Formats: sequence, structure tokens, C-alpha cells
Amino acid sequence: MGDFGKVNSLKAPNKTLALVFLTMALVYNVIFGFIRNPAGTDNTLSYLGYDYPHGFLMWGILTAAALFLNIIFMYKKFGYTGKTGTVFAICAVFFMPGVVFINDWGWEQTAHLIVTLIFIALNSIAVLLFFIHNFKNHIKYKITTFAIILVLAGMIAVQFTLGKSGLLELVPLWFAMVLLFISNFTNFYPPFPSSGTDSPKPKSRKTAFRLVSFLGIFGAHNFYMNRIYKGAGQLIMSVMGIFLCLIPEIGMGYVNDISGGDAKICVAAGISFFSGAAVWAARDSSALKILTRLRFRMIQMMMNYKKQSRRDCFFSTV
Repeated sequence: MGDFGKVNSLKAPNKTLALVFLTMALVYNVIFGFIRNPAGTDNTLSYLGYDYPHGFLMWGILTAAALFLNIIFMYKKFGYTGKTGTVFAICAVFFMPGVVFINDWGWEQTAHLIVTLIFIALNSIAVLLFFIHNFKNHIKYKITTFAIILVLAGMIAVQFTLGKSGLLELVPLWFAMVLLFISNFTNFYPPFPSSGTDSPKPKSRKTAFRLVSFLGIFGAHNFYMNRIYKGAGQLIMSVMGIFLCLIPEIGMGYVNDISGGDAKICVAAGISFFSGAAVWAARDSSALKILTRLRFRMIQMMMNYKKQSRRDCFFSTV
């Protein structure tokens, strides 16, 4: 029950954790991308993922985690409270397993392309919304906004003129990670925190209980109560569990026709992930039942009261 006492505001990710994952993802993207000549049309990340599915899985985990943690950290560092960008960053995490696990020929090739484009679009928009929000505040934000649009437009133009290549995918990723590093871990961009002092509306205990009852394994209740990281954890566990159970049917890269003991291991791993998410949701449901309506509202009011002071403290320490 004590966990639900800290539900009101989205805390910034640990600064060191965000930096560590960003560094790991950037280094891995460079090394993994150069396993073969990235200028070749048959050496895209998707082709590498088909030939090296386990390496592609590691790429997906590091890239998704680095982008998610650092986008949210950037939002909190500069006091940006845009809900759309936060939702897009969360949804991008949801689509990454599809990028990694659905990567074969036939219908999977089409599905992989669609899911990948959605993943790119969600993260790109999440970053772009932040810079558009600060567009009028400083010339640096204006230049960066145009740079992001130019990179995205150039990526599309090259795709339809010169064709696909590994560099076409890697350069925008490198650009995004370097941009997040500059934003989060340097003083290059001047902070312009939101001036609004309106407290968020109290969360409904009844709504939270409904969400945990029907969509708890996907972390819907935690997202609703701004417990973003726990919600993301439940979401990843459930989605990973589903895809692991499906691997014997859809394969993973060049690994197809999985049967016998290998298939049972994949299903066992998937069920274990799914079971963990289910137990987690059941515990949250139990905690919400115990939590009285008055205590829930008191917690919300206390956290709302402390939100502004925590934000001021955050700006003084980053």
C-alpha cells in the first residue's frame, strides 16, 4: 500500500542511469551498425537483425531504453509538461518489441516496416515537440528545431531517391542520441521552465481500480497515476511475454521453424514474463482496494503541494 503513496507526479529518471544507457546505446549502435559496410543497400539494421537476431534484440533494448529515459529526463530537466510527448515516448517503448521480433520475409517484412516507422515517428515527435515548445525562447531552440526537421526530411528524401542503407538509419539515430546528450548533460540550452502553477487534477481511485482490473498487466493504472517507470516495466514484461510465446510461430530473424525443446523454452520464458506482470498487477489491485478514498485524495494533495518545490530543487542540482 505504501507504494501508492507516491503516485502523483512523474519523477525524472536518475541522471546517471540516463547517461549510462545513452552511452551504451550510442556505442552499441556504432559497433553493431559497422558489422558490415553500412553504406550497402543490404546492410540496414533490419538485415543485420535478420542475420544476427540476438544482437538485434540487444540493440532494441538499449536503443528503446536510452531514448525513453533521456526524453523523459529532458522534459523534467527543462520543466516541460507536454502530455502528448510523454504519451508518445511511452508508446514507442510498446512498439520496440515488434521491431525486434517481427523481422522476416513475407507479411512480417511489411509489418516490420510499419512498426519501425511508428517507433521512429513516436520518438521523433516526442523530441520535436519539446523544441517547438521552446522555439521562441532562444535561437538555439530554433536552430535545433529546423535541424531535426531537416534530418527527418533528408532521411525520407534519401529513402525515395537513393534507396535504403544502413547509414540512412544510423545517422538519424546518432543525431538523436548526441542531441539528447547535449540537452541533458550540458548547459548548451538555457532552461525555460513552465511558469504555470496549476496543480494536476486529483486522480480517481475508482478509475485507477478499473484500469488495474482490466489492463493492469500492461501498466495502464500506473500510467494513469503518473507512475511512468513502473507502468513501462509492466508494459515491457507483458509485451515481451507475448512475443516470446509467439516466437515458435513467427520465428526471429533467420531462426524459423522452432520446435521441440527450443519452442517450449520460448513459451516458458514468455509465460514467466506474463506471469510476473500479472502478479505485479494483482499486488497493485490489492493495494488499491486497501487504500481508502480519503487517504488516496490526501496523498494526491500532498504530492501536488510538494511538486513545485521538487522542481525547483531539481533545477538547482542538474
